[in-house]
Amino acid sequence: QSGVTILSYSYGKPVIAFDVGSLSYYVEEGITGYAVEHGNTKKFVEKMILVSDNYNAFSKNTTKAFSLYDSNSLARQYSDLIYNL
Repeated sequence: QSGVTILSYSYGKPVIAFDVGSLSYYVEEGITGYAVEHGNTKKFVEKMILVSDNYNAFSKNTTKAFSLYDSNSLARQYSDLIYNL
């Protein structure tokens, strides 16, 4: 799951996801996106609108966040993801 978050950041895309697994570990609330309580669709939609209204700032933040992850970190995360399938 975390690999998807980092991949999204590599394209400058903010993340809005339900808080399952380790997703919330990689999402900086209000900076790179939001991790919403699982099943709370009303809050999910609210966060989608909030990110949409402030997309440029979120996109800039996600690009910056991606720079914190080097290729070794990504390889390790994908390896973990595959191992846990």
